[in-house]
Formats: sequence, structure tokens, C-alpha cells
Amino acid sequence: MNQTPLKKALFIDRDGVLIEDTGYPHKISDLKLKTEIFPFLKKMQSAGFLLFIMTNQSGIGRGYFSEEDYHIFQKELLLRLKNERIYITKTYFCPYFENSQEKRYQKGAENRKPRPGMFLQAAQEYQLDLSQSLMVGDKLSDVIELPELRCFLIQGEEEKDFIHQSTRFYNNYQEIYEAFLREIPEQKEK
Repeated sequence: MNQTPLKKALFIDRDGVLIEDTGYPHKISDLKLKTEIFPFLKKMQSAGFLLFIMTNQSGIGRGYFSEEDYHIFQKELLLRLKNERIYITKTYFCPYFENSQEKRYQKGAENRKPRPGMFLQAAQEYQLDLSQSLMVGDKLSDVIELPELRCFLIQGEEEKDFIHQSTRFYNNYQEIYEAFLREIPEQKEK
């Protein structure tokens, strides 16, 4: 029996990686793209990676903005990326906040990064090979609790001296791309 080959994914954090993190951004006026990531996204997309945005959005659970605000903002973000020929397969978000005034946002802790819930859901829905995939973020919470998933952090707010066996900080996205090629030799450009 022939099995369909599993797909590769590039998981991307939103705030601080795709857009400027202005502190719970949710208004269109807060949407400032970080264009330095565009060449990396296009390169990975051309190499056959499906692109996913994986974002914690506790601002919803905290009551700073609504899910509707989030979806309006996200729709504009996806449109702007599409205008740059960057196509996001799907966005996953986690509005979990333990002390939320709304009980529905007190549930779902398994989906809040660094927990793997959103990633396992994406892998199941899209038949993804997590061992051939990577996560790019800018915070320690973007180091996902899945040993087979390689996680790379762009130099951001967190300390550079954090040590984790599958995570390093990088100064730019080209460094991340080259490091990923070294770790997964079968990804090398032909």
C-alpha cells in the first residue's frame, strides 16, 4: 500500500517575527510587517514548505481585545502577506489565560506555546512530518515541547545565552536557513 508522503512545515510566530510586537497588537493601525523575513519565507515556500502562523493570543483571554478583533487583524495580515506572494496555509492561535474572566478562555492550556497542542493539531490536519519541519520564533515560549521539531529563535527580547539542545538564537533569517540546511541535509538546494 502506497502512503502519501508527509509534508514539511515552517511554523512562524506572529508578534515579534512577522510583525512588530507593540504589546498585544490587535488594531490594523498596529500592523507593521517585519519585511526582513520575506526572503526567508519565500525561499522556504519555494522549497515546498507549508507556512503556518502559530501564535499565543492571551490578550483575548485577558479581555484586552475580542476574538473578532483578532480575526479582523489576522485577515489584514494574511492579505498583506498574500500581496507579497507569501501564502499562509493556516493560522492557529491560543487565547488561553488562566485567570480569564471568561471560563472558555481558562481552557486550552495544552495549546499555549511552548506546549505542542497547536502543532500536533496542524500535523494531523495537514499530514506533516514534524521531523522535517521547523519553528521560528523570538521568545523562549517558541521552543516547542516536541523533541523532533527543530526550533530556531531570532535575536529578540530574550537573552542570547539560553541553552537548549535544539534551539539557538540567530541574528538574521539567512543564518536560520543555513543552519536548518546543515541539520537536515536532504533539504539542500539542488
